[in-house]
Amino acid sequence: MLRELRIQDIAIIRELSLFPGAGLNVLTGETGAGKSIIVDALELALGGAASAAVIRNGARQGMVEAHFRLAEGAASPLIERLEDEGLRDEETPDALVLARVIRGSRSSARVNGQQVALPLLRELASLLVDIHGQSEHLSLLRPGQHLVLLDRYAGLEEERAEFARQVGRLRALQQDADDCERAWRSAQQERARWQEDLAELEAAALREGEEDELRAERERLSNHEQLVAQTATALAYLAGEERADSPPAAADALSRAAAALKHVAQLDGSGKPLAEKADALQEEANGLLASLWRYRETLEFEPQRLQEIEERLEIIRRCLRRYGCSVAAALDHEEKARAALLQAETGQENGQRLRAQAEALLQELGEKAAALSERRQRAAGTLSEAIAAELAHLGMPVARFVVQLEQNESSAGCPLPDGRSCEFHSTGVDRVAFTLSANPGEAPRPLAQVASGGETARIMLALKGVLAHSDPIPTLIFDEIDQGIGGRLGALVGERLRQLARSGHQVLVVTHLAQLAAYADAHFVARKTVENERTVTHAEELASDGGRIGELAAMLGANSAAGRSNAAELLQQAQAG
Repeated sequence: MLRELRIQDIAIIRELSLFPGAGLNVLTGETGAGKSIIVDALELALGGAASAAVIRNGARQGMVEAHFRLAEGAASPLIERLEDEGLRDEETPDALVLARVIRGSRSSARVNGQQVALPLLRELASLLVDIHGQSEHLSLLRPGQHLVLLDRYAGLEEERAEFARQVGRLRALQQDADDCERAWRSAQQERARWQEDLAELEAAALREGEEDELRAERERLSNHEQLVAQTATALAYLAGEERADSPPAAADALSRAAAALKHVAQLDGSGKPLAEKADALQEEANGLLASLWRYRETLEFEPQRLQEIEERLEIIRRCLRRYGCSVAAALDHEEKARAALLQAETGQENGQRLRAQAEALLQELGEKAAALSERRQRAAGTLSEAIAAELAHLGMPVARFVVQLEQNESSAGCPLPDGRSCEFHSTGVDRVAFTLSANPGEAPRPLAQVASGGETARIMLALKGVLAHSDPIPTLIFDEIDQGIGGRLGALVGERLRQLARSGHQVLVVTHLAQLAAYADAHFVARKTVENERTVTHAEELASDGGRIGELAAMLGANSAAGRSNAAELLQQAQAG
């Protein structure tokens, strides 16, 4: 639950700390005292939208901290999430602090002192606090929310989520089938061209690096005469020529020099390195000579091979001109041609196979949609009765609240076991509408057409009361719950809010009604003062009955002896209940 709300330099709040307790907490004060600012600040700590406009005039930054105490069992999903993110404080494992700092147009989010992404802060906050303001009441007027609330009451969230996943899979299968058949039709139209391309590329049998190898070989064959002549010259200098006037061969000269230096080394040990170098040079010369002889044997002129190279290079150039500027691009085109032809042969069959899978899944979805509908129908009846009973306690004894389910038949929809085919969405085949008949003899009509602001607020409170036992969120905040509700109904609303708090929730209510505020377990009042010519909002808890009586009397607009007597009676009646 929320243990402390700490606000600094937000709007007209310089510094404020609020310490809500368990049970029902109310926040009162004159209009403009800053009650809504306190709720708005809490929303900032929970990840709400922020702007520079919320920072107190003259301050460098604004800050809000929300301190929570975690209950091990009730908050186990939250604790698991904190541990997954490494955010749990091991020293105080039952404590959690959500914080928001706003600096200019930028803001930062923190969890237990560690900076986190704003979406993670919102995710964690959604497991801790549920704020119901006027916009939340208005959400009851949107039929799209009614199915969500009914499924929550019926405990169908997991089944609906699984249905949505299967609908997503169905859509993917249908899309794949469409893509497959479209590709098959395209491949049929281009089949002749793909066959021609593939035949040419397969015949060419291109490979990476072949063009460079052929060019090098062509260069060698084209310079055959010079290569033979220069190789012969090198051999002559190394091995010598069989003529009497020819100079000694280099290899022979090195051999004689090595022999002489070997004799030197025998006579003088310091000449041994010279002899070793000479031996090495002789060995290198002999190796070079052997390599030259082998190389000369390869220098055979092959005019036919030169012609073959030219023809092969022309084939490669032609393929590159048609299918890309590189062998890699041409090979990629070859694979595309092969895939397109395979698509032309098997695409229709694959599309039909995917269609069959989609049809089987659609039949399965029909059965699951029917099962969801059946459970919703049962839950709709009990929810209608439960809400009607709650509304009776909230001053609407003759109201009829009816949860209506509708299905639209469509030949292109989902086949149900009863033989009908209905439109379906990720939530199933049902459309849910909350309807109300506030007066006898009136047919139930959609809430948006018949519910006043006060009736909408009471319906929201009735829903929260009915859903309380299945609601995992520990802290509930109601802002403007008394919108459109007069003093006569305030006590009834206060009693139901206290019952909601006693069902295991911490409840915080912002109210203008003394009849409602009298039911609080803890009563806080917001006051606006002027300090150093600046308006400042403070909040304090009214710890004594005397303080509470004075505030209740002020809320009644009669801060006199008679007014205080009325306020004391309100408080006594609420405490007795």
